[in-house]
Amino acid sequence: AQPGLLFGAICGAAVTGLDDDACRAAIAQLGIDAQLHLTAFGRGIRLGRRDGGRVRRSRTAYQFTRRRRAHIAHASRAGFEALVARAEELVAPEHLPALQEAIYQLSDFQDADWATQLVDHVEEVVRLERASNGGTSPAPADSVVLDAIRSLAALMVWPDAAWVAQRKRRHGRHKELRATQGITRRDAYELVDYIPLDQRDLAATRSQRMPGASALPPTTAPLLQPVVVRELRTTTLAGAVALRRLVKSRARRNGSPRQQLEQDTLDAWRTALLEALRVDADVARIVAASGTLVQGSGAVREANRQTAQAFWGRIVRQSLALDRADPAGRAPIAAELVPFVWEQLSRSGPLALWEFAAQVLGIAMAVSRGMPHADAVAMAQALCTPRGVQGLGEA
Repeated sequence: AQPGLLFGAICGAAVTGLDDDACRAAIAQLGIDAQLHLTAFGRGIRLGRRDGGRVRRSRTAYQFTRRRRAHIAHASRAGFEALVARAEELVAPEHLPALQEAIYQLSDFQDADWATQLVDHVEEVVRLERASNGGTSPAPADSVVLDAIRSLAALMVWPDAAWVAQRKRRHGRHKELRATQGITRRDAYELVDYIPLDQRDLAATRSQRMPGASALPPTTAPLLQPVVVRELRTTTLAGAVALRRLVKSRARRNGSPRQQLEQDTLDAWRTALLEALRVDADVARIVAASGTLVQGSGAVREANRQTAQAFWGRIVRQSLALDRADPAGRAPIAAELVPFVWEQLSRSGPLALWEFAAQVLGIAMAVSRGMPHADAVAMAQALCTPRGVQGLGEA
């Protein structure tokens, strides 16, 4: 054991910085097998050649990337890791987890190129917010970046047929269902999945033609489009193949009518947010959070889309346009009107929004006919009270 003890003392002195004799005496006093010290110090030298002698793992992708990259398509893994690394330099540490999760959602939904657009939009918001704040970033609690990230994730991931099929093919789903139903792998069971398909999904998946589709005009409103519900028995070979084919249809998302519709919604939200950032931070914070209004699927998502676009166009952008005539360069109408309408929308739903939109349009028409800006501000302030809304509606 003496050679091992001597080697251990030399290694210990190299790693810990102790004297050779003191290190050898400490090893002998512990009374542990010298071979154990020999192996331990050898590993410490190989893995811990750093200041202080601390043993660390070699630098690899950190934990968030390692856990999620296996769920990303092989072609997008390198881009996904690059985007996660770019996010560290882009946003504050308080906003980093939300941006990382959004990057993962978009990479899993489509690919790394689609997630790159998300990061580009976030970078644009960060740059404009810093410019409007005098060249410095605001405190994380006062920033609009976190709400903007959540809205972008909601606007850039939509539940089409490919997304629904992808969720139903996730790893471990059958195991969870068996545990929920109290059955085992040996028990015979049949799993039936229902996947709704509208006209856009049928066109993207190249599925069979919908009965009576030729009789529908091409300008049919999304809320009035009929929906076909497909039944897939995914415990059979034919059902599993059909489900996999639906998942692969996400390759045809780029340039599809649904993607163009979602892109138009994203552009409307982005335009309203950028205009608000240049004028008022409180208004911009509400607009940044309003992107999450577009939720759900099918007719529910279309109805929420109409509500959100009315809020961005008829309330936010209209009030900001009225404030451009303010001689002082402030935004009194938007600062008064947008928070109030947002609160009423959160309390009473879309019907309250359309009532306010009609009143704001009336103020805009009055301004276009020559009404002074001070009178427009007074009308907006009168509108931001329940009695004022009722009085203006009767007038």
